[in-house]
Amino acid sequence: MFTLLKLGKPTQLISRFRLTYSMILNLLRVEELRVEDMMKRSFAEFHMQKDAQERKHEMEEIEKKLQNIKEVDCTFCSEDLKPYFKACRELSELTRIVQAAILSSPHGQRALSPGRVVTINTAEHKNALAVILQTENASTQGYSTLQSQLVSSPKERKFEVLVICDAEEHKSGNNDFKTTQGAPAAESNVNQGAQPFIKRRLFLPEGRCSHRIVQVNGSEIRAISVRQMKVDTSKIIDDHKKRMLPRFRNDLPGKRP
Repeated sequence: MFTLLKLGKPTQLISRFRLTYSMILNLLRVEELRVEDMMKRSFAEFHMQKDAQERKHEMEEIEKKLQNIKEVDCTFCSEDLKPYFKACRELSELTRIVQAAILSSPHGQRALSPGRVVTINTAEHKNALAVILQTENASTQGYSTLQSQLVSSPKERKFEVLVICDAEEHKSGNNDFKTTQGAPAAESNVNQGAQPFIKRRLFLPEGRCSHRIVQVNGSEIRAISVRQMKVDTSKIIDDHKKRMLPRFRNDLPGKRP
């Protein structure tokens, strides 16, 4: 346990091999070696090709097991699922209303100021810690009372937050200042019926820790903590944008030129 805490989770080596036009032209001059053969022999593809047959066999076995699974026809289970589904749907609707009331209230607007530590729940970041950097004010007309929120759906406030994530997840992101895709969690529950409510632990990176700046909707903020940090949001955003450039990608956060 101490070794795991000290060294962290081991990460697999990832090849940075890139096939260039000059390499392709040189390969075309050699008839014995094709471009496909060179790609298969590269470090990145070696481990994939090594276990290809074994994975294919495992996939066939799993597909056979799935075909043999029969649908469960349980009268007692269906009686329990109906009230559970109804309770989840009501909880989703009440959560949406309460969140809208909090975000539109003066206390909620003051609480969600830059530097506030919150937890967010999006498609990519599940129950992850984040720090609010900027807020985008939106119209709150129709949010004055809970009754009006049942029939009105004004534009949500959006927040730019600095969220904790795994280092590999940060590298795989295509857009660093990213807007979360899809409907917010509360709205998707209403549109799709209801989603089961599962108790989630706070996200902790298993390997090397990193961060991203993303834009989230107000409904994707799951909890507001009592902690508020003193942050210079403009410096953080400018520094993050600078480190997105290939020249400064390996610089430490806050490093001065």
